[in-house]
Amino acid sequence: MNKRLMKHLRNSLQYHVYSRKQTYYDKMGLYLESCKRETQRDLGKYFQEIKPSRKLNWPLLDENQQQWLVTDKDFDLWSLLGQLQSYGLNNIIVNVEIVRNKDNKLNIWLTPAVIEEEEERLVEQDIWRVLLKTLGIQDIETIVQQLIKTDLEWQNLLLKYTHNTEIRVTTLSNITELYPQLNFQLYFKNLLDKELHNLTNITLENTPYFEHLNQKLWTAKELEHQCNYIMLKFLSYLAKDSTMSFTPIECIKDLRRKFDLAVNYIFYHHPFFMQQTSSQVTLYKLVHEIKEIMAKYFQENHLNFSQQQINYFHNKLQEISINQGNLPMSANYTTIEKFYQDLRELEANNYYKNHLLLLKHRFRKSLHYAQHSTHFIVNDNRMGAVTSPYYVSQQNMIVIPLGSFALPLFDARQTPLQLLSVFGFVLAHELTHAFDTIGLNYDKQGLPLPLPNDIINHVSFTQSLECMQHQQPTEDIDERIADLFAIRVVYRTFVEYYSKAAKGDWRKEFFMNLAQFFCTKDSVNFIDHDADDVRLKQILMNFQPFSKAFGCVEGSPMNPKRNCVM
Repeated sequence: MNKRLMKHLRNSLQYHVYSRKQTYYDKMGLYLESCKRETQRDLGKYFQEIKPSRKLNWPLLDENQQQWLVTDKDFDLWSLLGQLQSYGLNNIIVNVEIVRNKDNKLNIWLTPAVIEEEEERLVEQDIWRVLLKTLGIQDIETIVQQLIKTDLEWQNLLLKYTHNTEIRVTTLSNITELYPQLNFQLYFKNLLDKELHNLTNITLENTPYFEHLNQKLWTAKELEHQCNYIMLKFLSYLAKDSTMSFTPIECIKDLRRKFDLAVNYIFYHHPFFMQQTSSQVTLYKLVHEIKEIMAKYFQENHLNFSQQQINYFHNKLQEISINQGNLPMSANYTTIEKFYQDLRELEANNYYKNHLLLLKHRFRKSLHYAQHSTHFIVNDNRMGAVTSPYYVSQQNMIVIPLGSFALPLFDARQTPLQLLSVFGFVLAHELTHAFDTIGLNYDKQGLPLPLPNDIINHVSFTQSLECMQHQQPTEDIDERIADLFAIRVVYRTFVEYYSKAAKGDWRKEFFMNLAQFFCTKDSVNFIDHDADDVRLKQILMNFQPFSKAFGCVEGSPMNPKRNCVM
């Protein structure tokens, strides 16, 4: 896929004349060019574009470190934090969640940063050492120890207030009066920029934490340490989001992550995908059949839900939409151009500035009302290059990236057994996410339910979850739910629609085809799942038709006396 895009762009950009006013295609070409002109990462160039304030350089990069704060005694930590969070950085000192309402107004939730696990912090400390070395900083270990000390101070403070549940809903004018030392006015101005006038409600969770910060009087040295800490956190975020290598193929991968909508649009019109997407009849027939079987399971009601709960299942299932290629419903040149029109002009010789501009653009686009969008606006560059289908709970929609329309997942020439045992399984898996412990908190339009969904606390539902955890503990219980229900759905779909015409020992073939998909050397890059071998074992050992097909003795590892069923 990356090679196809590279060839296409190389051919089309070879004689491309850039417009005076950059189009989205111009911006793609300039970003790609800026990437290819680099030879190795020079992370210090990010800080030529961003400063702690107009008068201040970063302490670690300032030659006059002894009197760092003298040049700007009005330096404000919250102003800096708002500026950096406008590039997508989060969970530093505070965690911010922004939601747009139907009336275009913004609501913000501010909570203390989520406490990091010890293992995560140790990994981060090693990353700091690498980053400092990359910046050419001297006396690295002394600086790292100070960063660790600052980090530990924040972790201890977060632990101190972790169990407090006090909440305050307020407005921008009121919050500045409540916490005058935190300079929330500048924080929100830098965070939201032109969107500030749309801000209505601010919800503070754990108010004693913010009261403590409001009373804190920082010394000049403490502010310097905080600035270094935030700088390294931000640089770590940037390094993770950028490319590590500037070879043509890696630059193409980076382009896919940063310009995902534009790349999807180009791919959609590529001859290879034009051929695949013409197989919509096959796809939608498959979706229809799988939904029919899921509806039958809901109606059979093995877990004894109430009729109201069953109606919720049916209504939400019918409303789940399918988006091929993660494109808007009216995907044309004008639509794509409009999406990128507020992205400032890029430069062919400044990869680092371009990267920052794209991050800010992505953050701004993430502040949309999801229910008004017919495609998923990704707010994490990791998602830009995902090739496997995924479910979006806020829109009750399954996105099927164009990269899915190729083997090993999909080919319209496959037999029903081949399609259902792999692509059908993945589709059923994603459909089930509408009904896992996260999906159950949203209605059929993707709007949060006003009250917690009582299905999650239903005795049979919780017993099923307990069975899964007892059998094989997992941190990804929603993926386990999706796996165990998906295999039942797709197998039954084949039985009811296609088994009469099947030849040979189709049961074994079905499971072997599924297993081969999980056991390939180059497996599909699924996000937040258990290891493939663990997933496959859990799927098959809890499914009686597998045990019957292969003659697994009851009580054996692949046919336990108790199956976990969802």
